[in-house]
Amino acid sequence: MDGRGVNRNLSQAVYWYRQAAEQGYAMAQTKLGFCYQYGYQIQKDDAQAVKWFQLAAAQGDAVAQYYLGNFYASGRVVRQDLDQALALFTSSANKGWVLSQHRLGWMYSHGEGVKQDYAVAIGWFKKAAAQGDQKSMGYLAFSYWKGEGGVAKDVKEAKRLIRELVDKGDQFGELLMGAFYQEGIWAGDGKSDYVHAAEWYQRCAEKKFSACQRNLGVLYSKGWGVTRDLDRAEDWLRKAAQAGDRAASNYLYNLGYLKLEESSRQRELEWDTYYQLDSAGSGASSGQKTCRNITVQGSGIGIGTETMGAPQMGDSYVTRCD
Repeated sequence: MDGRGVNRNLSQAVYWYRQAAEQGYAMAQTKLGFCYQYGYQIQKDDAQAVKWFQLAAAQGDAVAQYYLGNFYASGRVVRQDLDQALALFTSSANKGWVLSQHRLGWMYSHGEGVKQDYAVAIGWFKKAAAQGDQKSMGYLAFSYWKGEGGVAKDVKEAKRLIRELVDKGDQFGELLMGAFYQEGIWAGDGKSDYVHAAEWYQRCAEKKFSACQRNLGVLYSKGWGVTRDLDRAEDWLRKAAQAGDRAASNYLYNLGYLKLEESSRQRELEWDTYYQLDSAGSGASSGQKTCRNITVQGSGIGIGTETMGAPQMGDSYVTRCD
């Protein structure tokens, strides 16, 4: 299918996969099943995909075992059978198939079809990470940062994994890098570096990663590391919310109140200024006004995610003359 040595022709590739698959070649059976599952140059047909994956898996093909395991885990086409899925993933993972190794890590860490066992989960995540699996590396980085999921807290190891992830352009790695700067962890001095945090959030936000869009939007709403801009904050929060980020939806709701509050505050200031000028111009005997500071409570919009914290917006003051 990749056109090595010949002109790329997917329809011809499917034809030859079928010829080889019907003669019992496991790799061709897996490839044909893959074509049926995703509709590559052939009518999408999950039932046919399962048929060919089953034939290849029976011959011990690790890739077919992984894809067939996903069907059993989800209950698509076949009756859901997590025990069968676990057996297939385990056989595949033991042959070194990295996606199965990650899938087993996920199952054991979340207790999906098995008793939750973080030690086993970490073992599989480490195997997958050693092969460069970015999802497994991200899970490990987060676990080492928080000291959760079966490992002791190890910020140095978390940093190593994050650096490796961002070098690969990984979105979750960029999110974690932003969080480490925001929390003052990357420099190790405990001081928030919102400028660098915003830069990393910007990178993954532009890749349409909703968590980064949300965090960048919050920074714009507060003016942390960026020039405060409620319109840009709204734009990023709305993008995250449209992607299904529930936290972003909550921030967006609060941002609407904040914009309304600030608009009302601006109108009050404009009216006060007009009133002062008008009184001065009319030569009113009172002339002088008593001025005081009015405390305006913060909006309550905060980062507030599971992976990071942030101080609340402080009170602001408006000078008002009566």
